[in-house]
Amino acid sequence: MNIKFETSEENIEFYVAIMALGLLQSIKNQTLSSDIGIWSLGRPRFWNTLEKEKLISEELLSIIQTLDELSTIEELSLNFDKEIDKLIDRINLCLEKINKKNSYIMDSKII
Repeated sequence: MNIKFETSEENIEFYVAIMALGLLQSIKNQTLSSDIGIWSLGRPRFWNTLEKEKLISEELLSIIQTLDELSTIEELSLNFDKEIDKLIDRINLCLEKINKKNSYIMDSKII
């Protein structure tokens, strides 16, 4: 069984940002390993459409693309937590710019 989540185009940036924020918080708290980014939001299969259709800001796209590299960053960086914090701060800036008047309605369907 697969589930498809649907929302309006105006809400895509919001939902992608909060998914990335949750992922990074979970990595920071060591609930998830850093390689989860490779298999989730960081996959080109996920963000290619977002990029092609310009559905999210360039800044959020850059953050999402970085998720694919988190395990490498962790291996090379002595300050991995600081790197995660920087990404979290960047996502929060993206969230501050989102239109607060959007409805944020999301639906789900079994496909």
